[in-house]
This record gives sequence, structure tokens and C-alpha cells, in this order.
Amino acid sequence: MDEMNPLTVRAMMLVFCIWMVSCVSSCSEVLYYFNKQEAEAKITKIYEETHRGRHIGQHISYRFQHAETDEFERGGFVVDDADAINFAVGQTIPIEYRGSSPALSRLKGTNNSFWVTIFLVSSVLMIGLVAVMSYLSMQEEKRSSRR
Repeated sequence: MDEMNPLTVRAMMLVFCIWMVSCVSSCSEVLYYFNKQEAEAKITKIYEETHRGRHIGQHISYRFQHAETDEFERGGFVVDDADAINFAVGQTIPIEYRGSSPALSRLKGTNNSFWVTIFLVSSVLMIGLVAVMSYLSMQEEKRSSRR
């Protein structure tokens, strides 16, 4: 099979691009799965979060003590207005974190399995495309050997 169908090539490139993006995006979630530590955090501030002048929810800021360094770290997350009523300044909440960066902490139980799912589905699609292409190539070789 010397010449490939342009539609097949485009499909392969699209699946490969999705696979690459999802691979990078799902790495953080996989690291949380294997290396997360749990802690109790105290909410220090709740304020409105905006992006380009548009309201996107309430930002919950908190402080927690890092287990390895015994230093206090800050973190935060954004929730919609309906969920914000469940939080109050001074309240203690469970969080999970990895490493020492505040960007690597989050509310316990939150996960971002979307990219992990996309990574697994695109991996199956890539394997399927390669298998179909191999099968079609073998069929074409059989046809050409009969001639």
C-alpha cells in the first residue's frame, strides 16, 4: 500500500494530536493518583473571581501545613455560586496536594479524569487505526500476489 488515503492520514494526525494533548494533560492527574498527600486546610478568604470582567464564580483561598516541611502553604480553587454557600471563612476543609507548590493542591475528592479518559480512548483509536491499516495492507499484498 504505497499511497495512503488522504482522509486516513488526516484521521491519524487528528487522533495523534488529541493523544499528545491528552497525554500531557493527564500526567498531572496520574501524579495525583500515585503521589497525593492529604491535609486539613483552613479557609482564609472567599471572594468573587472574574476573568476579563466576567463573573466566573467564587474563589476559595486556604492555608494548610505541608507535612514534610512543616511550613504553611497557600492554595485556592474556584467554585460556582451555588457551591460557594457550603464554604465559610475559618472553616476547615480536607485537601490533597503533591509537592510544595500551592498550585498543586486541591479540594479532596476533586479529580480531572476527563483528560485521562480522552487519553485512553485516543490510545485505543490509534491502535485501531494502525491495526486497520495493517490489515488493509495485508489484503492488498494478497491481491497483488494473486495477479
